[in-house]
Amino acid sequence: MSSSNKTDAPRKTLAGRRISLSALTLLVLAAFLLLLAPYLYLGRYDVPCADDYIFGTAAHLALSHGGGLGDMLSAAAGHTAFIYKTWQGSYAAVFLMCLQPAAISEGLYALTPWLMCTSLFGGLFALCICLSRRVFDLPGKLGAVTAGLLGILWLLLCPYPVESFYWYNGAVYYSFFHGLALLALALAVPTVQRGGAGRILGLCLLAAVLGGGNLMTGLSLSILAVGGVALFLLTKRPAMAKRLLLPALVLLGCFCLNVFAPGNALRQAGESHVPAALPAIFQSFLAGLRFAVTWFRLPVLGVLLALGLVFWALLPASRFPFRYPGLVSLGSYCLFSAMFCPTLYAMGTAGPGRLQDIIFYSYLLLLTLNLLYWLGWLRRRHGGEVSRPRLLPMLGALALCVVLVGVSALLRGGVSLASLYTAYAGGQARRYHAEAQARLTILRDPAVPVAELEPYSDPPYLLYFDDIQPDPGAWQNRDMARYYEKEQVVLLPSV
Repeated sequence: MSSSNKTDAPRKTLAGRRISLSALTLLVLAAFLLLLAPYLYLGRYDVPCADDYIFGTAAHLALSHGGGLGDMLSAAAGHTAFIYKTWQGSYAAVFLMCLQPAAISEGLYALTPWLMCTSLFGGLFALCICLSRRVFDLPGKLGAVTAGLLGILWLLLCPYPVESFYWYNGAVYYSFFHGLALLALALAVPTVQRGGAGRILGLCLLAAVLGGGNLMTGLSLSILAVGGVALFLLTKRPAMAKRLLLPALVLLGCFCLNVFAPGNALRQAGESHVPAALPAIFQSFLAGLRFAVTWFRLPVLGVLLALGLVFWALLPASRFPFRYPGLVSLGSYCLFSAMFCPTLYAMGTAGPGRLQDIIFYSYLLLLTLNLLYWLGWLRRRHGGEVSRPRLLPMLGALALCVVLVGVSALLRGGVSLASLYTAYAGGQARRYHAEAQARLTILRDPAVPVAELEPYSDPPYLLYFDDIQPDPGAWQNRDMARYYEKEQVVLLPSV
């Protein structure tokens, strides 16, 4: 038979091509790391401000007066005990606040975004990969893709990025502890499934730290811990409930130490128009609805579409039953709303920007979990085979995400990439840091009892949170003066 009669093997058209999960993982992780890098590099221009001086004074003075590491830690512990009695009960967070990097050396303050991002994104990747592999029986790479896309949204759409990444005092109280909470949830899954004294002990240690963190994180984890134990008992899995019981008790005990601290009562007594407990709970559900609508922006829709394509292709491999999507969505809304309750009860508001940041992170995580659960429920009803996502729709969805980021920035603003560009372009961040260094020269000079400081000319949005005030008696001025052992710190008039 002649070769002309032979038929060529059918060639796959571009429309029929599919993308491997490994290639997609590399693509997403590369995009995430390329976006993260300039945020981290910007940290070299970061400087302390506001509460960094209040909480860092004890440790800073211990070192500057010739003390060593032990003296610094002792001073931090003493100030933590003082704050516990007079201001707030979050003992673990306050201790870390007292150890702000500039207390050791001003140059170390550049580590702030590295510390926060390590905790935040480390916890995010750990949890997403753990849920994908150990709960939903899906590849760990799917968890990495999910975490990478969510991490990009966290960076771009964070409501108050300076408070989440660059201002140490606020960020360590919320962002750092939020990352630890995600890590604890990732550890809780294998602990419940397989037990082990090492895992239970590690989870107990994390529970003791997290119980002494911010109230929102402590409350959310307490709800999940109690709910988890109850669920395992109701579904007749007593071994799982037993493995979770000790960490849950440690968390609840430490959280109670936090909530019932004498300082909390003194602080709340100074607040006006604070709602009672039941009205605060009702208001938290309204806040949950309002913020859920506000935070559902075009880039979020684009990322959910991209993730939906991947989930739909891979979900037939999952053995998870996906039986109760409605209950999962209801529980997610209740948990999301509960995150607003502590500050609504304590202060009558939805909380400061740094608190809203970590609620925003939780919101995106819960949205993604609900998308996965509902698609899993549909797959269970309609069947299907495991496949790889189609190349063109996947690339189109990722390209759409980029377009929607730009459209959202034009329509509503609030995309931190624009502020990042502004900080670098024209040397704005460099000038801000140089002006801070000029101040530092005056503040370090023992021959200058009254430090007269020039105002910042054009502080970058991503780096600037607060500053000293024209009134030398303002708390910002007093605390900076105490930190550098000055009689007074004065802000000179703008030229």
